[in-house]
Amino acid sequence: MTQRVGKSTNFNDSPTINAGVTINASTSTALLTLTQQDSLLILTNDGNQDAWVKMQAASVDNNKRGFLLYKGTTTELVLDFVRTNVEVSAIARNGNTDIYTTVM
Repeated sequence: MTQRVGKSTNFNDSPTINAGVTINASTSTALLTLTQQDSLLILTNDGNQDAWVKMQAASVDNNKRGFLLYKGTTTELVLDFVRTNVEVSAIARNGNTDIYTTVM
């Protein structure tokens, strides 16, 4: 549901919980696509390997860069920078791991 905040209506106040995505250390994998209505992204690394999270399409490259989401941790990102659709991708530091996403 979109609610009015000040003069803007670009705010999603209902969470969307996505199924986990298993990623590996050799190929970047798309996690989800953010839109202008998304205001908060919650990422959970439910596996036993660290993962690099990137604000770019998985097809761009397989480089291990972005920010590191450590194994067994959750992080929240406030999304005040999304002006167009942005794909979020990830690649494991080593081995395989599962990443879960929630968007509001």
